[in-house]
Amino acid sequence: VDAERFADLLDSHDAVFLGTGAQRSRPVSLPGRGLDRVGDALEFLAAVNAGVAPRLDGERVLVLGGGDSAMDCARAARRLGAQVTAATRGAFRASPKELEAAREEGVTLLENHAPQALTGDGSVSGARLESGGKPVELAVDRVILALGQVPAPPPWLVAHGVKLDEAGRIVVDARGRTGHARLYAGGDNTRGPDLVVTAMAAGRLAAEG
Repeated sequence: VDAERFADLLDSHDAVFLGTGAQRSRPVSLPGRGLDRVGDALEFLAAVNAGVAPRLDGERVLVLGGGDSAMDCARAARRLGAQVTAATRGAFRASPKELEAAREEGVTLLENHAPQALTGDGSVSGARLESGGKPVELAVDRVILALGQVPAPPPWLVAHGVKLDEAGRIVVDARGRTGHARLYAGGDNTRGPDLVVTAMAAGRLAAEG
């Protein structure tokens, strides 16, 4: 929705709920981020859902991240034929159900493996991690960055009195109302990445408001 279309929606309705989610991958300053065959989770999952993701038969895929999105990427890559390793700098944050499903599908899970750099000549061919103070080198053919998402509300919302915090999240009151009396928001765009049930609860709360 562009600014003009949004203004029309606001003029023709008593209230509008903003459920725009966290649509932008978290910026990553990892050395080697710009190498070919290094992509982010949102792009990869969008391609998988659209049925246009390429086959990954025999490829060594590294998924960096420990949440449910990382497990989604790892499992999807396995189904496309890849050998998949998922690594996270601390403990995995994904739900136990997602972790068990990933293990059952053959994903190798590496906890406490902090990424240090991606290496390669043009295309990625290796990943340097650190675990327990010791370097770990992995040979890879593709890397998927699943290190979280951040809200990216359109800049023209501010013109309607919607306030954002320092992280780009929409500021709302206890009922989900923004700085505009007829604009409500909820879900990942107000809390950052969270559960679907939390977003549903925010919608119900705004409806009551």
